[in-house]
Amino acid sequence: MKQQESLDESLQKPLDERFNLLLHKAVFDDDWNSLSEIFEEHPARRTDPVNDQKETPLMFAVGTNRSHRFVKSLVSDLSRDGLINQALAERNYQGDTALHYAATVGNVTDFTLLVSSSSKPVELAFNYKNNYGRTPLFVAAYQGKRNKMLEFLFSRLRVLNPPISGIPDRSLCGGDLLGPAIEGEFIDIALKLVKEHSEIILSKGWNIQRALDKLARNPKFFRSGSGLGFFGHLIYSLLPVHESKIVANEKTTTQRFPKDEESIYTTAKEFYHRKCTSEAWFKRILRYIASPIMNIYDMKVTHTQANQLVQCLCENAVKRCTKEFVFVIFGSTMSNAVRFETLEVIEEIIRASPSIIDSILDVNNAFDEAIKRRQYRTYNLLYQITSYRMLIASRLDDDTNENMLQIVAKTLPSRKFTNHMGGAALQMQHELQWFKEIESNLVEPSYKEELNRQGKTPRMVFSEVHESLLTEGRDWMKAAADSSSTVAALIVTVAFAAAFTVPGGNKSEGKPVYLDNGSFMLFIISDAVALFSSVTSVLMFLGILTSRYAEEDFLYTLPTKMTIGLISLFLSLAAMIVAFSATLSVVLQDKVRWIAAPLLAIACIPVGVFGVLQFPLLVRLINSTFGPSIFHKQNRRMLH
Repeated sequence: MKQQESLDESLQKPLDERFNLLLHKAVFDDDWNSLSEIFEEHPARRTDPVNDQKETPLMFAVGTNRSHRFVKSLVSDLSRDGLINQALAERNYQGDTALHYAATVGNVTDFTLLVSSSSKPVELAFNYKNNYGRTPLFVAAYQGKRNKMLEFLFSRLRVLNPPISGIPDRSLCGGDLLGPAIEGEFIDIALKLVKEHSEIILSKGWNIQRALDKLARNPKFFRSGSGLGFFGHLIYSLLPVHESKIVANEKTTTQRFPKDEESIYTTAKEFYHRKCTSEAWFKRILRYIASPIMNIYDMKVTHTQANQLVQCLCENAVKRCTKEFVFVIFGSTMSNAVRFETLEVIEEIIRASPSIIDSILDVNNAFDEAIKRRQYRTYNLLYQITSYRMLIASRLDDDTNENMLQIVAKTLPSRKFTNHMGGAALQMQHELQWFKEIESNLVEPSYKEELNRQGKTPRMVFSEVHESLLTEGRDWMKAAADSSSTVAALIVTVAFAAAFTVPGGNKSEGKPVYLDNGSFMLFIISDAVALFSSVTSVLMFLGILTSRYAEEDFLYTLPTKMTIGLISLFLSLAAMIVAFSATLSVVLQDKVRWIAAPLLAIACIPVGVFGVLQFPLLVRLINSTFGPSIFHKQNRRMLH
C-alpha cells in the first residue's frame, strides 16, 4: 500500500512541476486559453495550492496586477460551478486571501471583480483577517501613498458595507481603521472617516488617542515640520487653499458595484476619471507648469486636512470622554507633540482644553522637555499661553538641588549644526542663547548664583559641560580665519601692486596714459575697493586669531568678526575680478571692441563659485547673530 502511494506521488510530481510552469507562463502572458483544457480535466487545480506558500492560481494571478483577462476568465469559470466563494476564502500560509493580494499591490480592477462576484462581500473584504489580524482593508491602508486601493474602497464605502444594526464593529469603519489611514498618509480619507462616521469610528476613546498620537509623531503632516526654505515658505503662503472645500462633508457615491462584466472593468477607470475632472483648474494648470510648486500645493492641502483632523479629534475627545480620560488622551498626545515638535497639535490641545493644560504640562514635563531638547518654537508657544512656566522657574530638583537654569546648563542636546558649516561654533552660540534666555526671562534672580549639591553655580556647570564644545568651536574659528586671511593677504598684495602698475603705463609727467578712459576709471575704483576690503578682511581675521576665545565671545564678538571678514573678502574678490576685466578691456579695446561682454560673463564665474561655497555659512552667521531672536511671539492663529 505504501509503495503504491509513493508511486502515485512520484508520478504526480512531474505533473505539478509542468503545471506550475504552465501557470506562470499563462498568468504573465494573461492567456487563459493555454490552461483551460487542464482545468477542465482537473477542476480541483483551480482552487488547490500550487506552491509551498499555499498560493492558489487566483492569488497568484491577482498578485501580478497585470493578468486581468486571466482573472476574469478564472472567476467566471469558478462562478459557473459555484466555487467562487470557496476560492475567495482560500488562504495561504500567512492567512492571506486573494483580496489581501489585490489590496497589497493596489489591484483595483480585480478587487472590484472579486467583491462583485462574491455573495458575501462585506465579510470577505472587511472581516477576513490574516494571521497578523489584518483585513484586506487594513492591508490597503498600510501600503500608504503607493496604493490607491484604500481611496477607491472609501469611494464605495456605503455600498460595500451597509451598517449592520446593533453590530457597529462589523462595519467598514469599525475598529481602528483611522490609525492605518493616518499611517498610510491618507489624511484626506482619515478626515472623511471622522466627519462622516464619527459615531462609529470614534465610539472608543482609545481610537481618538491612537489617532492623535500618530499625528503628533508625524510633524511632516503640518507646516511646522515641512522643512521648507525661505522661498518655499513664500510660495506656500501665496498658494490659495480653501479650507471650506477641503473639509467639506463630501457624500460618497451610492452606486453599487456593477454585475455586468464590461461595467466591472470600467469601474476603476471611471473612479480615476472623476478624480481628475474634479480637480480645481488652478491645480491642473500647476501640475503641468511647475512640478515643485505643485508639490508645495499638495503639501499645503495635506497640512490643512491634518489641522482639521486634529481639531475634529480634539473636539470629539472633549465631547465623548470623561474629564479624566481626556486628561489621559491629551497628556499622551502632548508628550509626543513636544518630543517631535508638532506645534499645531499642541495648539489644538490647548484650544480644546485650556482648563487642564497646566496639569497636563506638569504631569508630562512638556515645558521641561522643550527646554532640554532646545525646541525654541515649542518653548515660545508654551511660554506665552500657560502660567506653568512660573512653576518650572521656581522648582528645584530634590536629588541634585538644581534649578531650571542649572538643568539647562548641564544639558548638551544633540548637535543640530555639526553636520553644517560652522557647526561647533554656531552650536556654542545657540547654547549661550538658550542659557541667556532662561537666565533673563524664566528663573528668579536669586537662582542665577544658586549652588547645587556639588557647590557649583549655573555658570560653572555650563562651562564644565560645554568645555569640549568650546574647544571645537575655537578650533573651527581659528582654521576658518587662518585660511581666509591667507586669501585676503594675497588680494592685498595684488591690489597694492596693481595701483602702481596701471595698464598702458604713465606719460612723461607721471599721468596714466588711459586716464580719460572710462574703463580705466573702473579699474582704479575697483582696485581701490579690492585693496580696502581685503585689508579690512585681514584685520577681522587677525582679530579672530588673537581672540581670547571666552564663552561670551561666541555669542556676538567672534560671529560678528567672522561675518565682517567674509563679507569683506567677498567684496575684495569681486572687485579684484572687475579690476582685471577692466584692464583687459582697456588694453584690447582698440583691437577687440566686443571684449567687454564676454569678460563680464567670465568674471561672474569665480565670484559665483565663492558665493555658492561661502554664502550658506554667511547667511547662517548673519541670521543667528543679527537676525530676529529665536525667542519671540508665535504669529499663530490661536494667539490672536
